Amino acid sequence: MLKLKLSQRNQCDQGPETILSRCEDLSMDVFEGFNNIVYQLDMDGFQRLKKLHVQNNPKISHIVNSNIVYTWIHSHAAFPMLEELSLLNLNSLESVCSGKVAVDSFKKLKIIKVKNCPKLKNLFSRSMLVHELLELEKIEVEDCKSMKEIVVGKEEQLVDEVNDPIEFHGLRSLTLQSLPELTSLSPNQSPQVASTRNPTQLFNEKVVFPKLEDLILSSIPLNELWDDQLSTRLCWIRNLTSLTVEGCDGLTFLCSSSMSMNLFVQLKTLKVRRCQNMVEIISTEEYGEAKNISNMFPMLETLVLEALGKLETFCASASYIEFPSLQGLIIKECSRLGPFIIDPRIRINVIDTAGHHLFDGKVCFPRLELLDMQGLHKLTTIWHTQLAPNSFCKLTEIKVISCSSLLHILVPGLLKSLHSLKELYLEDCESVEAVFKVEGTSGGDHDQSEIFIFPNLLKVVMLNCRSLKNVFPAPVARLLQKLKFLWIENCEILEQIVAEEGSFSNLENLYMTLDLHVPLEFYKINDLSLNCTSNTSSADLSVFLQNFHNLKTLELFFGYMEEIFMNGELLDGEDPHVFAHLKSLEIHGMDNLIHVWKDNSNLPGPVFPNLEILKVKKCGRLKNIVPSATSFYNLVQLEVLECHGLKHLITCSVAKSVDQLQSIIVENCQRMVEIVASSDDNENIDDAVANEIIFSRLKDLKRCNLPNLKGFCSRNHNVKFPFLTTWSATNCIEMKISINGVL
Repeated sequence: MLKLKLSQRNQCDQGPETILSRCEDLSMDVFEGFNNIVYQLDMDGFQRLKKLHVQNNPKISHIVNSNIVYTWIHSHAAFPMLEELSLLNLNSLESVCSGKVAVDSFKKLKIIKVKNCPKLKNLFSRSMLVHELLELEKIEVEDCKSMKEIVVGKEEQLVDEVNDPIEFHGLRSLTLQSLPELTSLSPNQSPQVASTRNPTQLFNEKVVFPKLEDLILSSIPLNELWDDQLSTRLCWIRNLTSLTVEGCDGLTFLCSSSMSMNLFVQLKTLKVRRCQNMVEIISTEEYGEAKNISNMFPMLETLVLEALGKLETFCASASYIEFPSLQGLIIKECSRLGPFIIDPRIRINVIDTAGHHLFDGKVCFPRLELLDMQGLHKLTTIWHTQLAPNSFCKLTEIKVISCSSLLHILVPGLLKSLHSLKELYLEDCESVEAVFKVEGTSGGDHDQSEIFIFPNLLKVVMLNCRSLKNVFPAPVARLLQKLKFLWIENCEILEQIVAEEGSFSNLENLYMTLDLHVPLEFYKINDLSLNCTSNTSSADLSVFLQNFHNLKTLELFFGYMEEIFMNGELLDGEDPHVFAHLKSLEIHGMDNLIHVWKDNSNLPGPVFPNLEILKVKKCGRLKNIVPSATSFYNLVQLEVLECHGLKHLITCSVAKSVDQLQSIIVENCQRMVEIVASSDDNENIDDAVANEIIFSRLKDLKRCNLPNLKGFCSRNHNVKFPFLTTWSATNCIEMKISINGVL
């Protein structure tokens, strides 16, 4: 391997040239003074080279130039062992090969990548492709503003040869991106085809890809991608497994239904993004209502439709269409999208009595696992009341974001299919009034409970749904016994979560706003995250938390209180060990917080006897994290970030009590002067034993961006770290290893 960056040619006059002929992997950056790689750098044509990368050269016009006077050059193959060629930022590059190359040149080439070569108009000649590039597997061309075609024809070729199809024998991957002048892969066409062919149609019957699997087309000025006559050539591109089309604003549809039934038989991944004029994905105009197109995508597993501003439907069909293998469906920023499959007979009026829906009985997804929707502003509901049998029966995750007209998510009739649903995520859907649409029936609650069945639902998230009135109606709640994670935030109209006895019996993690009333069932949870509102007081929080006797993890966010946990006199006689099981406490973004809790000598023991992890972040006024009289015998990890009011982390007496502490992390605390406070009113200064602090288990000590930190402890203490393995200090410009004491 040899990598060279030379700004002057005389730097390469001696030394590097002598080993270039033996090099297998060569990268060249700048290399001014050269305009032809072969044969200026190696007269033998790099016989052993396997990888070549050339970048940032303003003069190179050709990689191989055979149009020179040395006749012996034509008998020497160029790059006979080269497998990968990469060209980047070559402003003067006009061609890869100029003139006819010697036999066996590039015969091993598998990969060619070209990016930002503004004068390059094509990659290689037809003759070179047919006779030399038989092992080519991958082509990537990006940001070449003058590129008009991939393969260039030669005027001296015979008419019969020109009219023969060009075959990319072993090509498996083709990427064409940001090529504003590209009109075709090859200009070689018969006169009849040339006179009728759309000039901005990329693929035609004269180019064949028998092994192509991955095709990416991005920002290319095309009106059509495919010639419908290609559907009669079954070998043309039948092995395609992945297709991505992006930023092709001239396309109004991807392809015709006849083309798709031949082109997409092996397709597993289809992604269409940022095509601003695309109205539908598959056009069925040539068949009308008679043709059965139910098996267009037999192998498709992933479908992504994104940022298609004019998309109205996937396709129009009077018949039923099934996606038997589809597992992931992602649709984002398609604001005009209505029914996924629309009946052409009613296309003029797509509004039904239930409003705009996406799925109905005309489409079936028997294996769909993920449904991800974002920015579908036309929809008022996702599902019609009538659905195809066995559709959505494997669905495990539903994600809905920013669908502004959506009124509800799940409806009766669908829910009998959702036995596999595990996760439901809803965010920024301001019109949603109910997640579960419950309609009155003569059968009462029992009939409704038969409709809503979620035996495997584990996680529900609902954020910023300001019109939400009801989350879990009674017939739903009683069937959510496996739910473990519930996150509800910024749902202003929602006042309470209704639950019956036995509901939510397995709930472990709850993330909610404090002003939301919760059922008694929730007090059994292990993990609680609270978003404290501007009206939340310390007393409110203390009273609320008294009921959670099984908490192991507690996270508190925002709020304007100065103190979180009130002293014992305000606990109204409750057991002070209300957090006996708590192991992790995290506090985030409380701008007015001064004390996490104040020292309280009335309590018979610590409030957090088993706390192992304490994390405090973005509490700008905080002055005291741990009161000196409170011991944390089991604290293992202490982490403090962006608390600019702190001058010290802990007091001396606390430092002597944290025998289990293993990790200390302090970052971005602008006023912090020391880790252990130099003053402690409860300590006897004359006591010799008191002057020794031993962090007997501390392994990691990390400090970062503490501009006023003087040291670990400025008082005359002997500080010992017998097991410290990581000592890290970054941007602590005033710090000394030890100020007065012995380290």
